[in-house]
Amino acid sequence: MDKDVFGNDVCKLLFITYKGDFENKDFISAVRKMRAHFEEYVRNIYEVVEDIPLFLYIDYLDMYENEGDIYTREFDELGITDKKEILKRIIEKCVNKYALP
Repeated sequence: MDKDVFGNDVCKLLFITYKGDFENKDFISAVRKMRAHFEEYVRNIYEVVEDIPLFLYIDYLDMYENEGDIYTREFDELGITDKKEILKRIIEKCVNKYALP
């Protein structure tokens, strides 16, 4: 199984469990914890994090809260630099990828 498939399967379970509520602090905390586990136990996860929208959301959220910077190929190519717009688009990607039909 590819790392991104595994990561997205785990994220989908979290998304469904917390009903995709990005305002729920427990949801964000659970995703942060899982992201840290993947960072520690899945070799080179950074190579595929752009393909795991929920992990990308956490990375951007951390960057947004700490006024850092993060590069993603997709948003750079689209010319999107507004951090709030990027977070909004990542949430849309999460809903499209993880929501039940």
